[in-house]
Amino acid sequence: MEGPNCATNVPPLYETNDDRDPIRQPPVAFKKVGIQNSMSEYTMTMFDEAVRQALATNSLSGADDLLGFKMDADAAIAEEEGLDDTSVEETSNQTCFLIIRGTLNKTIGTLEQVKQILWRVWQRLAYQEFEATSLHFDSDAARLFFVTGAEPQLCVTGEIRVEGPHYERLHRKDR
Repeated sequence: MEGPNCATNVPPLYETNDDRDPIRQPPVAFKKVGIQNSMSEYTMTMFDEAVRQALATNSLSGADDLLGFKMDADAAIAEEEGLDDTSVEETSNQTCFLIIRGTLNKTIGTLEQVKQILWRVWQRLAYQEFEATSLHFDSDAARLFFVTGAEPQLCVTGEIRVEGPHYERLHRKDR
């Protein structure tokens, strides 16, 4: 991923929605992306390609739709009791258009709990029709990269990030 706000050269782990849930199936426009609808491991390069293809066949959400998504993201991240100093930032990078972040507080004791925070926030935001994510635990932050869409005019890319000194301690402890 390019741009100053998105991670580069992150280790591979790629997850998509579960094909047993028919509500989460991608619409025709997103089927062109060629993403498998089951839990699988892929390289970040394949996730980048999925985002590139999604953006080639679908437009990023317009200002009104993006404003609604940002408001939902702000509410979802702010409601997490394990996070302080939450924010939602827009970038100029189409492959990582929103950065949704929070600073981990000391009430969280494991990386598994961090993962649960990321998934809870994501579940409140993902469009029903299509989603693809890539989860990474780096030394400075846990990151859930995403692309989600509902129709050719509703497509959002970004990253949910949990960071801070307490996260860095947990990451070192878990190594």
